[in-house]
Amino acid sequence: MDKETKEFLENLMNQMNSKFDKMEDSFQGLEDKFQGLENRFQGLDNKFQRLEDRFQGTENELKIFRKEANNRFDHLESGQRQIKALVEDMDPKNANRHLELKESIEDLRKNLTNVEIITSSNWNEIARLKKI
Repeated sequence: MDKETKEFLENLMNQMNSKFDKMEDSFQGLEDKFQGLENRFQGLDNKFQRLEDRFQGTENELKIFRKEANNRFDHLESGQRQIKALVEDMDPKNANRHLELKESIEDLRKNLTNVEIITSSNWNEIARLKKI
């Protein structure tokens, strides 16, 4: 091979090596960028995992709260039913008591009227006795 050809080939080889080095540097830069993106995505994935865990915890707390609230409402409804039953049971008793009280008052009125009549009769007799 002659010297010119050899120099040409060496020059061509150096240019190709230079371009390959540039390409390799570019690929290395791309790999670094992809690694950076991968790290960022991993960080985002970790953040989403923590959020998901927090939401799961909140969801569990809400389920527990809902069960407790339902139990309390059931207990309140049961108490309301008991109170309603007592009130319904008391209504007839109160009506009976009312009638009994009314009858007792009427009896007292009659007795008071009798006492007044007897007292009046006694005063009349006292007046007659004084006259004698």
